[in-house]
Amino acid sequence: MPCCIAIIRFLQCGHKNLFKIGCTKGCENLCEVSRQRTLLVTEYLWMCEDCNLRIWGEEDDTRADAWEVRADGIRSDFSHSHRTDLLNGLVDNLHARERLEDKRVEATRLLRLEETQWVAEWTFEYAMMIFDVLYKQVYDPQRARERIRQLLTLRLWDLIVVRDSLRDGKELLRHQSKRSGFIISG
Repeated sequence: MPCCIAIIRFLQCGHKNLFKIGCTKGCENLCEVSRQRTLLVTEYLWMCEDCNLRIWGEEDDTRADAWEVRADGIRSDFSHSHRTDLLNGLVDNLHARERLEDKRVEATRLLRLEETQWVAEWTFEYAMMIFDVLYKQVYDPQRARERIRQLLTLRLWDLIVVRDSLRDGKELLRHQSKRSGFIISG
């Protein structure tokens, strides 16, 4: 009786998340490797959440430094001027542009972060359905098939199912998005 797991690989950074789906022995931790069964392996084209957050922090620091250099340039241009009202207006305008850029960047990042979390959740939920079909059998077979079919239609093009305990390799290839072909063949 195996301890069932699912794995999602993040191709851009090389990191992986392992999910314990369930154990037929009822253990709390992962059983030894020889007693584990991988129900599902997915690959996501982009980076994991932690790598995104780390890179974004670095980008924020670089962007903030660049905005400060611009503000310092304006201040130095007006260092001998008595027009402090003009200087303050230009610096305020520059800071407004910085806040606008920050909002735009954050909106894009939020979408990326939500998608990264969503593909991990999809991997977990689909693996839970595989576990149910093979071991737990809480759902009746018809409802389980419907839920699996629904999950497969919700899968994003850049999330590839590499291994699935319910389907063989030929069936996996047949059901991958045409847009993900470069991931499979590359």
